Amino acid sequence: MPVRKQLAQWFAYLVAVLCGDLVAAARDRIRASQFEQALQLDRTLQISLDQNDVVDRLLCAMLPNSAMQKLLCGIPVRDVQPCATVMFSDMVQFTAWSSKRTAREVVAMLNVVVPLFDDWSVVAGSRK
Repeated sequence: MPVRKQLAQWFAYLVAVLCGDLVAAARDRIRASQFEQALQLDRTLQISLDQNDVVDRLLCAMLPNSAMQKLLCGIPVRDVQPCATVMFSDMVQFTAWSSKRTAREVVAMLNVVVPLFDDWSVVAGSRK
C-alpha cells in the first residue's frame, strides 16, 4: 500500500477518534447539564411543596373547616351573613412596647392575649 494512502487512512482514523471523543465529551457535558437542571428543578419543587404546606397550615388555623373544604375542592367560598358585626381591636402602645422586646417576648405575650379574644368570642356566640 502506498505511503500516501496509509497516511490518509491514519489521518482519517485519527480524525474519527478525535471527533468521536469530542462528540462523546459534548454528549457527556449535555447530560451533566441536564442532570444539574433536573436536580435544580427538584430542589425548587421541594421548596414550593414545603411552602404550600406552610400556607395550608396557616389557612387551616385561620379559616373554618367548611371554607377549607371548599377551597381544597376548588369551589369558591362565598358565605353570606345577613347580619355581621366586625370587631377591631387596638393594643394601646403596642408598637412602643414591642420595640423594646425581643421577638420571642412579643410572640409569647400575643400567644396569651389572642386566645383570650378567641375564648371570649366563643362565649359571646360569635365566630371568627
